[in-house]
Amino acid sequence: MPRKCPDCRELFRHKPFNTVQEKTSFGNIVYRTYNSLGQLISESRDEKTFFGNERRRHTSQTGNTVGATQEKKTIFGTPYWETTRTDGSVKSLSKEKTSFFGKKYAESKRGSSHTTHKTTTETTGTEKKYRKTE
Repeated sequence: MPRKCPDCRELFRHKPFNTVQEKTSFGNIVYRTYNSLGQLISESRDEKTFFGNERRRHTSQTGNTVGATQEKKTIFGTPYWETTRTDGSVKSLSKEKTSFFGKKYAESKRGSSHTTHKTTTETTGTEKKYRKTE
């Protein structure tokens, strides 16, 4: 993980990650990602670009922008998500898949760890939904 400072590496060591949808005091939706110790790793917010395109901006736990995700399509029309760093380089590509048992999940490839990650939607005992990445 050469792009992360030592403090960030420590936060990302504790897996799996949980992403929770929360509302800010202004009523906007923010997605906060926590590690298994409950420490905040990042936040993501939906916004429109200068040209009116929708994207999700990702910030670190300190509030610095670290990237953005936009929905795109392959030449065959299959949708996928592309996450880019602030310098414009591609950080990861994700697409939605369905398991053998019919459960939908997102598969992400080409992350900084060069591994494939699987993200599913889970429900807590109080019926609150969250995203779990393994």
